[in-house]
Amino acid sequence: MHFLKKTAPLPIRASYFSSRTLLACGLSLGALLFPEISHATCTWVNTATKQPTPARTFDFNYTLPATIAVPRDTPAGTVIASTSQTINGQLAGLKCSQTTVNYVAGAAQTKTSTDSILMESGVYGIEFRLTRTYSTPGFTPENLKWNVSDNIVNDRIFDQNNLQYTLELVKTAAYPAGGDIAPVTLKRTTLDGTPYSNFALSNKITIVPQTCLVTTPHVAVNLTPPSGLSINTFTGVGSTSVPAPFTIGVNCFGVAAKVYMTLTDQQTPTNTSSILNLTSTSTVKGVGIQVLYAGKVIRFGPDSSVAGNPNQFAVFTSDGLSPTTTDINLSARYIQTDKIITPGKIANGIATFTMSYQ
Repeated sequence: MHFLKKTAPLPIRASYFSSRTLLACGLSLGALLFPEISHATCTWVNTATKQPTPARTFDFNYTLPATIAVPRDTPAGTVIASTSQTINGQLAGLKCSQTTVNYVAGAAQTKTSTDSILMESGVYGIEFRLTRTYSTPGFTPENLKWNVSDNIVNDRIFDQNNLQYTLELVKTAAYPAGGDIAPVTLKRTTLDGTPYSNFALSNKITIVPQTCLVTTPHVAVNLTPPSGLSINTFTGVGSTSVPAPFTIGVNCFGVAAKVYMTLTDQQTPTNTSSILNLTSTSTVKGVGIQVLYAGKVIRFGPDSSVAGNPNQFAVFTSDGLSPTTTDINLSARYIQTDKIITPGKIANGIATFTMSYQ
């Protein structure tokens, strides 16, 4: 019989300006002076006293885990890491002279996604997202845009007290790449040209996709001795031959989880029994194949790595701290399925195996 590894693809600023336009009317009517369009004046003030205070910016410097393992079997859109910051008790804010204030956001990351909510990190399939939550009970966090200009109509002082900003790393592809994300200033904001807030990643992050590489992708198991298998080995339906041991080698990287396996009958993928059907080219009739793990007969299941897949079984646990090489020891045997066995030279079965990390 043959076991085959089932492989998955690895895988702004508003243009405020000052201008004077001089129009000459005829030869002697003088000139008409259009009024100056002025830039709003924004000054730093104490939010309690409303008195001037030294200029400052609100700095949000985020630190995420130095190494992040990305679960292979979690869907795109999953948050793989996040950290939050809230500024409290800092009595500073910007007060602007106009009620229509232009809020400018400039993204400093070298790669910017077409989606204004998600920003590429430089590692394929991993992106940044920034959310803001107000102190109001029940307020749903809002996703902030990275590099857009918004007009804010408000006559109060702008400050950041009691606002929680959360930086998230989001898995955006089914099979993201691995690599390093360098420290970077993600976003700078101004109010009418006055520096207001900065958002930065402070540390380098190494992204490690969870994966298990099969070191034995094709396993051929010989269930008969060199001289052949006597038909007298079988005494009736349910009787079996002596199990033949075989090993599937697995090398896992970044997997801090239990590793599960599903065996699928390639001849009949919907088969969920404990008997692997022989291939259509087999000349032997009346027998099937059973696979055993830890002395127990394994049932076959659908070709899927989702958690809870029918007849999925646990094979080992990986700590994710270093590459883990594991040999999964199984065995296979023939089992009589009909009252009468038709002898022949070919009695093959083919199964695929799929790994799942949970």
